[in-house]
Amino acid sequence: MLKRHNPCKREGEQFANAFFDTATKVKIARALDDLGVEYLELPSPAASEQSYQDCKTIASLGLKAKILTHTRCHMDDARIAVETGVDGIDVVIGTSSYLREFSHGKDMDYIISQATEVINFIKAAGLEVRFSSEDSFRSDLVDLLN
Repeated sequence: MLKRHNPCKREGEQFANAFFDTATKVKIARALDDLGVEYLELPSPAASEQSYQDCKTIASLGLKAKILTHTRCHMDDARIAVETGVDGIDVVIGTSSYLREFSHGKDMDYIISQATEVINFIKAAGLEVRFSSEDSFRSDLVDLLN
């Protein structure tokens, strides 16, 4: 089944000098909902107090779209995201040997253990969860299939 997922709300806030006030974010969310977007992805509420408040505000609008947020694969981020009232959480962690060495310094055993803990926590909260491996193209296929 094909679902319309729109990450432009989150991605659009990641470019240099981007800033949308809460009212503008709400207006964008309502417009995307009116267009029939089924999943609306917001920035991580762990990024700042403003992101946290914006997540809570948009999650409480009663839109038809399911509201998702994007977080690192870390329990602190997952707890903060669950508190906002979103419908689901997109969890991401770098899996390539390059990112494991130079970004977060974790091995695959740690990544699998951490991902399992975070995913189980989110599922226990009754939310949808998606897991993404960052830099998958350069990741070892055997690592990804484990």
